[in-house]
Amino acid sequence: MTVAEFIKQHPKAGPILTAAHIDYCCGGKQPLEQACAKSGIRLEDLIKRVEDSEQLKESVPFNQLEKLSASELCTYIENNHHHYLNNFFPQILPLTEKLINRHGPENPYLYEIHELMIGAAEELSVHMKKEELILFPAIKKMEQAVEAKQHLDAMHFGSIANPITMMESDHSQEGERLEKLSKITNNFVPPPQACNTWKTVYQMLEEFRNDMLNHVFSENHILFPKAVHLEKQLN
Repeated sequence: MTVAEFIKQHPKAGPILTAAHIDYCCGGKQPLEQACAKSGIRLEDLIKRVEDSEQLKESVPFNQLEKLSASELCTYIENNHHHYLNNFFPQILPLTEKLINRHGPENPYLYEIHELMIGAAEELSVHMKKEELILFPAIKKMEQAVEAKQHLDAMHFGSIANPITMMESDHSQEGERLEKLSKITNNFVPPPQACNTWKTVYQMLEEFRNDMLNHVFSENHILFPKAVHLEKQLN
């Protein structure tokens, strides 16, 4: 199978191929396996990245999320928004690095874009772990206790409002980062001289912004109120 044939079968794989330094435009006629070997990536690893990205579900309308239980909503956020971010950062960072290496000296603001993405990758990784290991399990325990009409011992962090406040603070910081990103990129409109990598980066950043807005809304305005209500029921 050639690179071009592969991209025809997987039309959303372009950013992944670009991040792997595989040219699917001018180099589309070369065998995919040969292209992977030149780029130092295993064919199996590339295919897995593409398949993982294709398994990401489309965003569910907020009125549908309202109908989910708190536990179901935690699972939805992990399987969709967290999964998206875990796939996004390994793809975007090599591209922004490539962009500054080629065009940074003439366009200094590209360095700031790269730094914003490094910061987002580091801080959101910690943020998601806190949710997956502490907050979400606690919410699920509360819901189980309410459904079973059982007593639940106090959590080590006290009220559920405490970790929620921390998560909301993180969300506010990410909101400020998104505003900076939108301003620097002219609301994700690439300049006239932009190369294909530049255009791909801006497209991916806009998708990142949109996913983060849905992600934060789902937690701040749907999941967290459900969790507070569960705690009131337990009390």
